[in-house]
Amino acid sequence: MSLIESFFLGIVEGLTEFLPVSSTAHLILVSKFFGIESTPFHKTFEVVIQVGTILAVVFLFWDKIKASKHLWKALLLAFLPTAIIGFLLRKKVDEWLDSTAIVAWSLLLGGFVFLWVARKFIHRQGITRLEEIPYKTAFLIGVFQCLAMVPGVSRSGATLIAGIMMGLSAVTAAEFSFLLAVPTLGAASAYKMLGFLKNPPSGMEWLNLLVGFVVAGIVGGLTIRWMLRLLQSKGLFIFGIYRIILGITVLLIGV
Repeated sequence: MSLIESFFLGIVEGLTEFLPVSSTAHLILVSKFFGIESTPFHKTFEVVIQVGTILAVVFLFWDKIKASKHLWKALLLAFLPTAIIGFLLRKKVDEWLDSTAIVAWSLLLGGFVFLWVARKFIHRQGITRLEEIPYKTAFLIGVFQCLAMVPGVSRSGATLIAGIMMGLSAVTAAEFSFLLAVPTLGAASAYKMLGFLKNPPSGMEWLNLLVGFVVAGIVGGLTIRWMLRLLQSKGLFIFGIYRIILGITVLLIGV
């Protein structure tokens, strides 16, 4: 993997981790497009750049994280379903990652869901404070997050849609989704880092990791701010159309 590829994949991760378009799908498709093989180092690289985006969330939302014990409990409850089901299905999930068809259909069908929610729910007034999210609602959002184990569904997309449908404002649902990424992606990254310890990078690979990590973190932080502004207008509709176009394109031409 070249430094340019590391830089570009860092941008892709930073842009798509918090947009409801599936970062996993985009990393799979972009890697296939550039002919980047799924080596142990490549898998380690994807984990490291994901950690960069997690730190971006912590940096931007630190004041809210440290100020509310209610929010901590809500995030823990939302994380539990993914922790349990993710552990049980971890081998099956790895198999799904190799299927471009699954990615394409997930993007396509998810796009239509976004258009439906944009029409039916987006203008409804909902909960506007993270501290007011009921624990039951948080847990159910976590259940929806499990759908993101299917490549192309999008973790942020599943939790955003679930939050809006359960009575959160679009912005509050997005903020909760961003914060839920910290325990969810953090735990997944910690588990996957076991491979890092077994096959530590060497030489130039350390520079690749550093470039991807920094770029993903910076772009991720900027994307979060942009996403929150976009949701105040026609964000869901735009993402729905994008997912449909991308899904159809992948089905037609393959990658």
